[in-house]
Amino acid sequence: MMNRTFVIIAPKLQEFAAPDWEVWFTVKLIPILPSFTAEMLLEVTADVNCTNYHVIVEGMGDVFLEMTSTRRQEITRVLVERLKEFAVQFNSPDCRKDIGSDAEWLDINLGLFSKVANYTDLKELNISGLAALESLSPDQKAELLLDPSTGAIENVTVVKEVLSSILKSRDEEQLEKFFETFVEVSKEENITYITNAGVRDAILNLTLTALAPKFPLFQTSDYELWFQINLVVLLASFRPSVLVVIPANLTCDSYDAVLKGLENALAVLPSGIGVELKSSIGELRQSAPEGCTPPRPVGVCEETVVDEVRLCESVNRDGLGSQVPSSDRLCDFGISEYACSSVASSLSSGDLVTLLTCKQPNSTPGAEAWKLFFQKVAGVLEVALSAYSSTVSATPAFGNRR
Repeated sequence: MMNRTFVIIAPKLQEFAAPDWEVWFTVKLIPILPSFTAEMLLEVTADVNCTNYHVIVEGMGDVFLEMTSTRRQEITRVLVERLKEFAVQFNSPDCRKDIGSDAEWLDINLGLFSKVANYTDLKELNISGLAALESLSPDQKAELLLDPSTGAIENVTVVKEVLSSILKSRDEEQLEKFFETFVEVSKEENITYITNAGVRDAILNLTLTALAPKFPLFQTSDYELWFQINLVVLLASFRPSVLVVIPANLTCDSYDAVLKGLENALAVLPSGIGVELKSSIGELRQSAPEGCTPPRPVGVCEETVVDEVRLCESVNRDGLGSQVPSSDRLCDFGISEYACSSVASSLSSGDLVTLLTCKQPNSTPGAEAWKLFFQKVAGVLEVALSAYSSTVSATPAFGNRR
């Protein structure tokens, strides 16, 4: 229908007077205007003055919600390029008549399509994001905050204003949309944490305050999203006092998700920055929900438990005997054999250095065997490791002995 209608009216566009634009784009075409294409818009706006252009934008805005997402993006691209191409005209006194701010300029020249435009496009149109804050989408606000040229990420007042504009919206998804872009841009800019403590505190506190009523309804995946992704660059400001917003009756999986997020954030912070976060982690570990065992801290290896009886059942200890072998025979026996014998406790630091350079005659010993062995040579281990380190450092091509 739109195609057939456009074929009829297209030849008459040059003859349109102001009332014609009004009647066609705000009345007659409204039922089929959601099907208006970018190509049609290009043709329609080719020679119109700004007054008639504003009427077209108004009509297109009336059917914005009926358009597909793709159509909105296509229409937005045409409108933005039109404004860039004729920037002088659209910023002339005649075209800016009765327009008192950047927000009003966006509303008249882009309408709802301003929220679809890229943040960089708005900058190229010389729009001040801060002045037009209420006209920006959540993702545009995130880009505004992290745009170095605005200095917003260093200004607590601006940050609070931006976050407040999102939190007061009736659209509860705005906060998620904001953080989706916030995380994306942070990664692009290699931001591992927000360095301005005041700004970091403000964003984290406002966000957690908004999320707190929803926490009891969160699934594990929600806690993973917020504590392991969305809030990571802000968690340096997480303090023990903030733990009160975390429900005490978390499931074990949700508890693990929160704890893992905090520990992941701490792991990338410079020393001295995450003191409060570290304290929070300590308190959270001590207050695990009933029946839950805190996971191992990030960066801490799982403890190897040694069952000496089971380990040594299959080890042949007869060949080693009860005396330390001569230095030329030390490498004839494997670590497992030493670990399972009484001989290990009689080894000297020099013997241990020799053993560490041996090529094991049998299969490579497992973690349990090594741990048991090191337990038995603990008395000389530190001296031996120091000597071994010096030997290896002094001999780059040092090979394993047999």
